[in-house]
Amino acid sequence: MAESDCHKALRGNCRVRILVLDHTKFGRRAPVRSGSLDDVDILVSDQPIPEPYREQIPARVQIVIADEVQA
Repeated sequence: MAESDCHKALRGNCRVRILVLDHTKFGRRAPVRSGSLDDVDILVSDQPIPEPYREQIPARVQIVIADEVQA
């Protein structure tokens, strides 16, 4: 099974899909794409998401900025 097929199978079996990334990932291209923001329920980042990229995130996706979370 190809890695992208494995990722697709895993996403299909999740109740909640969380994408965790840091601010350095915005604006970068990845050599392989295994999903899209449409596959995400919650996006967690270490800094606020720059406006051009925030516009690409579906409205239903909950955005969490880790620095703003209180324990």
